[in-house]
Amino acid sequence: MLPRLLAVPVVASLLFMVCLPLSAAQPQTSGTPAGGQVVVGTFVSAGTDPATAVVDLPPPLHRRTLGVDSSADRALLAQARAGDQITISIDAPAAHIAAVSSLRRPITAGQRVTALGGSLLLVLLVGATLRGGSPLAFALGADNRYSNSHTQLLLWFTALIGVYLATLALRVAAFGGDYLGGVAITENLLALSGLSGLSFGGAKIITSQKLAALAEDPPAVPATPAPPTTPATPAAPAVRPPNLKTTADKPRLLRDLVTNDLGQADIGDFQMILLVLIAVVLFLLKSYHWLGLLPLADEVTLPDVDEALLASFGIGHGAYLIKKAAQEPGRG
Repeated sequence: MLPRLLAVPVVASLLFMVCLPLSAAQPQTSGTPAGGQVVVGTFVSAGTDPATAVVDLPPPLHRRTLGVDSSADRALLAQARAGDQITISIDAPAAHIAAVSSLRRPITAGQRVTALGGSLLLVLLVGATLRGGSPLAFALGADNRYSNSHTQLLLWFTALIGVYLATLALRVAAFGGDYLGGVAITENLLALSGLSGLSFGGAKIITSQKLAALAEDPPAVPATPAPPTTPATPAAPAVRPPNLKTTADKPRLLRDLVTNDLGQADIGDFQMILLVLIAVVLFLLKSYHWLGLLPLADEVTLPDVDEALLASFGIGHGAYLIKKAAQEPGRG
């Protein structure tokens, strides 16, 4: 009986999911725009007397010459270029533009790659200059190993600042110097940046407190038996106190990020650095796609990261810090 009862809402939900896109996909059969209809088209040209805009609209509307009544919309369209994507609300039957929702300028793939690549390279060059060599030096810890907390902060900071600078450069190149600035970030990006900084600071505090505690109360060292009085014997080798941080001979990037000081695989380090890499790659790819149609507006907001990625990022960093606090120095 219970499986049959459960089948009813499941079937109803499936039918709703199938019918909803079918109903939404019904095309506009009339060639006359409906009142208040919001459409996305391509800007062709603008007239001044009277104020009009020629716009290529999706079928069956096709190319239309529409009146522009709003002074704000006329000022915005005066900056438009042929080929810009325009989102408008059409007031029928007068066939006037009731409102311009957005105006976006296409940016070529080459321009986006140049802007993003140049901005990321600029951040790394500044870092290399400040460190007198390689920007990877920012990722090194005091033990001459690549630190996970340092590396994740370096990766996320470089990606965020790189996208910000690329957006600034493309806005100025596309719209002019009046559009320098005006780039905001979302709450999720702000939260993700805060988690990255918190993980960096928290790891520093945990390591410092552990080393300070060891310095005040070092682990007991097994006593060396006294040698016999008559025959001379070689002195027993010194015993190093366990669980103290050691310094690596040289840093090894891939190995250091997924193992502890003893060379053992560390799942806490691995999952944290993997989640950071996923977040950075997805944010860069999403930014590349978003920059393809750059909004003509006084202020724009960088593309957001989804809630699932933000939650995974936070859980990964939390697990990393808890693991680091629970284990001995060199093992966490």
